Amino acid sequence: MKKWIVATTALAVMLSGCTTNKVTEPVEVHKGLTGVTILMEPDYMGTVDEALATDIETTDTHVTYKLSHANYREAMAAIEAQVQQSLTSIQLQYPAFTEILVNRSHTIVDVKVDFSQYDEGLETALLALASSLMYYQVYDGHSQEDFDAVMNIYDAATNELIETYDLPKDLYK
Repeated sequence: MKKWIVATTALAVMLSGCTTNKVTEPVEVHKGLTGVTILMEPDYMGTVDEALATDIETTDTHVTYKLSHANYREAMAAIEAQVQQSLTSIQLQYPAFTEILVNRSHTIVDVKVDFSQYDEGLETALLALASSLMYYQVYDGHSQEDFDAVMNIYDAATNELIETYDLPKDLYK
């Protein structure tokens, strides 16, 4: 009987998609069998459309959004649109970036750079690109500690690979 109680409790936790209500990172995503739970610090409220949530719980320390899988996919599509808008904004602000391509999981970004327009400000833009990748990955369910991406820098004129950065490791060199 004791094993059955432990098994059903574990199953209930797994089905809920959330093992704890304590937030250890600014945003945590728990994907369960019946839905997705997003826990976040109050500062992050508004990053998920509240209309998509089937339930919202707010405390002084965190906000909990419960979403169906379909609504979570819709929320991720909105986050993807935000990331793409950010990439477009970066490209407009830094015309030396002639093309920015991101894979579906936001783990690889290829940046084509017109080095005739290169200036020191582009390094800041590369950090903004890395932040956009991390933003998507966190809402996709990765912890900030597990953030991992590759940024390839190509010469736009020759398509030659100039530099590859393994993020976040290479950010601290």
